[in-house]
Amino acid sequence: MKSKIQYSVLKPNKDPMLTKIIMTGIENEITLLDVDNAIRLNEREIKELETNIKIQELKLKNVDENYPDVKDIPELTRKACYLYTECFAFLKVANQKLKELKKANKDMKEQLIEIRNQTGLCQK
Repeated sequence: MKSKIQYSVLKPNKDPMLTKIIMTGIENEITLLDVDNAIRLNEREIKELETNIKIQELKLKNVDENYPDVKDIPELTRKACYLYTECFAFLKVANQKLKELKKANKDMKEQLIEIRNQTGLCQK
């Protein structure tokens, strides 16, 4: 099947990678550099995704080999365990961070009062 999209040079450039090209059938100005950059971006994402797939497959294999009973747990229970673990980890970090931020604000407010007392400056 022949493509309905046709390409023609819109604005030549000494560097062919920067030549403006018009696509007809679908109108869009592009350069060869635009297409090349899109290809490179996709190639990088492909590599990252393939690497992450391999990592996740190895993790799954590890669990299968070391905890074979996990395969027998009903999917709904596995999802609940995942949600529980995700929430537990978040809450552990978030509650500690919240405590630290509240203490920092309390300390800074006390510092502002001390600065005002010592300098006579007023905060707007």
